[in-house]
Amino acid sequence: MQSGKWKFSVKSFLFAIVLVIVSFPFVDKLKYGELIESTLFTLVMLLAVFDISNRRRKFVWAIVLSAPGVVGKWVNHWNPDLVTPTIYYSACLLFLVYMIWDLLQFIFQSSQVDSEVMSAGVAVYLILGLLWAFAYSLTNQLLPNSFVMNSGRTSFDGFASTYFSFVTLATMGYGDIVPVSIPARMLSMVEGITGIFYTTILLARLVAIYHSNISQQGADSDN
Repeated sequence: MQSGKWKFSVKSFLFAIVLVIVSFPFVDKLKYGELIESTLFTLVMLLAVFDISNRRRKFVWAIVLSAPGVVGKWVNHWNPDLVTPTIYYSACLLFLVYMIWDLLQFIFQSSQVDSEVMSAGVAVYLILGLLWAFAYSLTNQLLPNSFVMNSGRTSFDGFASTYFSFVTLATMGYGDIVPVSIPARMLSMVEGITGIFYTTILLARLVAIYHSNISQQGADSDN
């Protein structure tokens, strides 16, 4: 991997993800909120394709996996009857899985802990939250009323799935949204476990890299 490429791309990609997550609850209620959401969604996908895919083969795979999600999102925005949310939810899930795998390879193949590795680690955590948000939305599309809203909302759409996903990933569990169908409960359980294991494994890997660098520096100074 080319460290110079990663030095720019991971930070810009992480910034875009944070921007989408932070702005989502505010734009969700605006008149043109869905248009803004679609634009930010496209921005994240484009940054992922052009910045993170630093080899030709990976670039082609990124294009193939991201195109259905981006195109489907915009077609659904302008003509919901032509492309259902189920289609682009599924496409986005595949692309996010690819992104997580790509970033994890970078983290576990790195020989030192720097800002790029840290940015990649945070990005993976946030992508996991978005991944499950799409999975919850897809589940609710296929099995309506898979989630019970106890907070005054009447539908599990928009920001609700993202909020529920990150609350579950962080294992906070406020109880204002409750999964009731078996697939929804299974997804919630797996996400909570994933959140705990990911942070534990990531910290262990970073500590191992750090101690390896310290030991190597000590050996070099002795020589």
